[in-house]
Formats: sequence, C-alpha cells, structure tokens
Amino acid sequence: MSASVAALNEAQVAVLRWIAAGSPPGVMEGYTHRVSASAPPTRDLVRISGRGPTWRAELTERGREQLERLERLERKLSASSMNGKKSNAAHRPQSTLPCQPE
Repeated sequence: MSASVAALNEAQVAVLRWIAAGSPPGVMEGYTHRVSASAPPTRDLVRISGRGPTWRAELTERGREQLERLERLERKLSASSMNGKKSNAAHRPQSTLPCQPE
C-alpha cells in the first residue's frame, strides 16, 4: 500500500517552526497561526490542546522529522547554489512541501 502524500503551505511551515522554537510570545499575532496549526494535527505533525488563553501546541515526533527533512532540503539547495551550480526549476522548493520522507 502506498503512503498518501500531504503538503504544507508556507504559513503551516512557519507555524511548525514557531512551535518547534517553543511558541515564543510576540512572534505570532492574532489567531491565524492557530488556523494554520489546525491542519498539521490531522497529519500527526502537531498536538494541540486548550482553547483561548490556554491554547498550546507541540510538535509530534513526525512533526520534528518533517522540519528536519525540510531543513536538510534547504541546506542542500543552498549548498548547490553556493557551489555555482545551475538551479533547476524541478528542484526548487514549492509553496507546498511533501510531508512524507523521501
């Protein structure tokens, strides 16, 4: 059986990084980050608890793995561009990122 592939948009990736950093106050404003965080729980990337002022989010193991994978990809792309290699459009990050390991 093949694993389904889900995707994260840029806002969801930013929220995952914010959660990984310990959800520091003053970084995310309003409630849009909570909306962005609501999709990853269905993918087992984030665990959310509480409501209103008691709202909390934490990354699951799969969420941490997803961020590590994204960071590896970004380092690889950065290293390629720093080495003077020609950028190939097929290898550029898109606005959505696959959630399954390569």
